Amino acid sequence: QIRGIAEGLGATSVKIAQAASTRVDMLPQVYLDEFARLQDSVKTFSTWEAREVLEDGLGAPVDTVFEWLSEEPLAAASLGQVYRGKLHGSCAA
Repeated sequence: QIRGIAEGLGATSVKIAQAASTRVDMLPQVYLDEFARLQDSVKTFSTWEAREVLEDGLGAPVDTVFEWLSEEPLAAASLGQVYRGKLHGSCAA
């Protein structure tokens, strides 16, 4: 439950919890174990939200920049998600 609270509060809270997961001198083991899961297992957010953030950063619709972009993220971290895609006119994905 404590991990879910950290995730619900956003990226900054997740980063703090990740750092706290290594502090055996400060927290009980049960908290350390839960926070350690945030090191490599963070909930993803919707692809719709990701595309919206991407378009805002690019200043253009995703479809005008990318030939294709995966529907689901390959990975998620506390500060972002990773998608696979190919830029228009590029040779590699």
